[in-house]
Amino acid sequence: MMHQFSLWYGLGTQSILFCMLFMLLPGIKNTSGLPRWLIALGLITLSVLPVFKGIPLVYYLRGLLGDLSIPTIALLLAVIYGQIPAWQATRKRLLTLTAITGVCFYPMVLGASRIDPYQWGFHPAGLSAALAVIVFFSWRTHSALVWIIGAAVMAFNIGLMESGNLWDYLIDPVLSVFATGWLLFQAAKFWIYKKQI
Repeated sequence: MMHQFSLWYGLGTQSILFCMLFMLLPGIKNTSGLPRWLIALGLITLSVLPVFKGIPLVYYLRGLLGDLSIPTIALLLAVIYGQIPAWQATRKRLLTLTAITGVCFYPMVLGASRIDPYQWGFHPAGLSAALAVIVFFSWRTHSALVWIIGAAVMAFNIGLMESGNLWDYLIDPVLSVFATGWLLFQAAKFWIYKKQI
């Protein structure tokens, strides 16, 4: 039964990713209300239709990218929903935390260090304590971040994904690459601005 949930979660996340990519196109980006939701529904439907040898596009995406983490889904859904002014500061904090974590985490996992932080996710007492610290310092100013972390931990506890590692619920390569690129872009913008003053 849980395998079915994991399968639907994995395919559903890829449908959301497919939808989000098209929602960023100029003709669609500024739509709002019912037309925006109808476009999103149409794109999600398109993603599950068989395209090659009777296999839907979402299967190819899942094979290429794997399952996406809970924070990635939150960011994708926010893009599909449209502009949410109150979400902007939380989005920046989430992307900054992800970029820093990804830059440290993935090289260590790939053998740059004798320490393998991925192992901490199988028995995540220490990782859960670190998340509790983030939640403690975020709950007043970034309540959405608290909800995202809470959702990731809850999804891990019920085994929503095929993985039994908490890290996979918190971060994935797609989010890490995007967040790192975003942080570098922000740093470049700040550096150019400082030079102009």
